[in-house]
Formats: sequence, C-alpha cells, structure tokens
Amino acid sequence: TTLSGGVVTFVSSTVVTISNVRFVDNPGSGQTITIAAAAFATQNLGVAATVVASGKTWQVSTIAGNDTSTIRDGVGTAAGLSTPHDNALYNGKLYVVDSTTVRVIDLTTQQVDTFAGSTGGHRDDFGIAAQFDDPRGIAADGMGNLYVVENSGANRGGGHSIRKINIATQYVSTFIRGGQGHVDGAADTALFDDPCGIAEYGGKLYVADSSNNCIRVITISSGVVDTFAGGGPSYPGNADGTGTAARFNRPRDIAADGIGNLYVTDRVNNSIRKIVIATQYVSTVVGGFNDPIGIAVYSGSLYVTNSHKVSKIDIATSAVTTIAGSGSSGYVEGRGTVARFFYPEGIAVDGSGNLYVADRANHRIRKITPP
Repeated sequence: TTLSGGVVTFVSSTVVTISNVRFVDNPGSGQTITIAAAAFATQNLGVAATVVASGKTWQVSTIAGNDTSTIRDGVGTAAGLSTPHDNALYNGKLYVVDSTTVRVIDLTTQQVDTFAGSTGGHRDDFGIAAQFDDPRGIAADGMGNLYVVENSGANRGGGHSIRKINIATQYVSTFIRGGQGHVDGAADTALFDDPCGIAEYGGKLYVADSSNNCIRVITISSGVVDTFAGGGPSYPGNADGTGTAARFNRPRDIAADGIGNLYVTDRVNNSIRKIVIATQYVSTVVGGFNDPIGIAVYSGSLYVTNSHKVSKIDIATSAVTTIAGSGSSGYVEGRGTVARFFYPEGIAVDGSGNLYVADRANHRIRKITPP
C-alpha cells in the first residue's frame, strides 16, 4: 500500500524527503522500517535510511475565537472569546463559559452567539440580561438544562454557587445560592469554596469543590448538597479510600462515564482519580501528570488537558499518550504534537470522538479530530 500522501521523511545522517515511495505494508504511527541505501541508489542517499512512518495522527484546528480577548458574536475565528474555561455539548451545539458569559457555538455553521450573561455580577434573568460571577464549569443534564459553576466571586455579586439555565427559554436562575465555606444541606444554606468542574449523572450533579478538597453531590430534584468524597478543607492529601476517608488536593474537573463511575483531575496531586458511584470508593488511575485540568471520557479512554497539551489514557491499561500539543505554550494548528495550546482547560467529546478544548489563554475553542 502507499503511505497516505505519498511523502516519507527519512532520518539518517542527512534528512531528506522522497515522494511516491511504496511499502509492502502500511506502518502505523511510531513504527519504523529500515531500508538499504541500495534501494534508493537513484536518490544518492549513500547510507541506510530509517523510515519514520507518520501513520495516522490527531488533527488540531480552531472553530471559534482568535488571539483577541473580547466578547464578540460572529462566525468561527471572526468571533471573539474571552478566557474560555469550559464547554459542554448539547443537541449539536457547544456551550462555552468564558469570563462573564455563556456562549453557544453551532457546530455545523461555527456561528458563535452570546447565549446568557453580559457584564460580571449575579442576576437571574433571561439571556444577556442575566449576570454571572466568574463562571468556570458547565454541564448539560440531557433534559434541556445547563448548570454553570461560579467560582470565586471575583465580581462580588455571587460566586461559590451553581446557576441553572433552561436552554429553551434561556432563563438563568440560581440553583444553589452558595457562598464561601464547606456546609452541606439545602440549596439556600449549602456552601462551597472555589467549585470548578461539574458533571451530571443519574439525576445528580457532582462538583469538584477545589479549595474544600472534596467532591460534592447535589440531588437535582431537591437541591440538597452532600459531601460525596474527600475529607474537606482541613484534610488535603492523597489517599485512596471510601467517601470522606479518601483525600484529594485541589480537585479541578470531573467527568461521568455513563456506567456508574466518575473521573477527577486531582490537580496538586498531579493524578487522575476514579470514584465508583455505588460504593463511593476512590482509587488512583494514574499519576505523574503536570497540572491536570480538564477531563472527558469516551469509548474506554480518558482525555486530559495538562501543561499545554492533551493526553489520552487507556482506562483498561492506564497507558498514557500525548495526542495533541507539544507541552510548550503557543498557538499552532496541525497534527498531533506539532500543534500548540496555551493553558487548555475544559474538554468535551462528541459522539464521533471529536474533542473540543477551551484553549484559555489563546481565547479560542480548538477541535481535535481523531485519526
């Protein structure tokens, strides 16, 4: 078979490119084939050459935003985003939280519109008449609602709270009033401290309550908040265990796999944790990351944003590979590790395995297309 594109790069004492080379088989990414120099005598290599096969790689592109931090509606890169933190998919559209608003991107047309919010503050209302205070995380419940986590209260209007958006009407309401602290209980008395990531599963919301070093659970029907896993603000650490006996250190994001498990980016511990919902048992999937932030789960794999790149974890084996980004900050489109990100945070995955990354410091939403 012919290598896709008909171009092969040779690595030897001299790096050359030869077109229209044919192989007996089609090597995958990372595999090599050594070919005697005599096979390419007409190319005057003079030495044996090792073929480094590009195989199939992930492709990174921009679907919205540019290098300007601004809130401007428009199509694709003509639209402006301002420090996007997280995104969630619902019914063919991507909902993005940036500095003070919730934006919506039509994935077919790449049209970007302001869906809810305007200037910073805390106000319940319809669409752009509403206000958000430092939104950081967003999740869809599959029933036509979005839930937005407000983090630190930077605009002094709210913060440490959970807001609800009815997608059909665009009405924004306060679901959990919040405030800084660590208190379980009813929606109007519960307290959080720097909540960040949020996920929905089985009629409940799970929140990575960062400065409280724990995972909180909210029963949607009642609004009651409980501590689900982790010891609370006085007990940062790194320990597997059941429920509040487990220890986290600044958990940042959370994802549900749809079959009864949660996965958490444990930021300061540089690890990925798993929680079996039925038993509340917390275990460590893999460690050794550098500042893991966003997480998504799809078809037996976890996808994690960390240190200017995106990594893939095979859940069955815990094997980690970098699928996009070089680990150095910047903005480059392209394949695999050629691409560059600048503090990527939230990540979502659609039914075809396409990834959508909130590239915060680049003020863009990047799409990573699978091979």
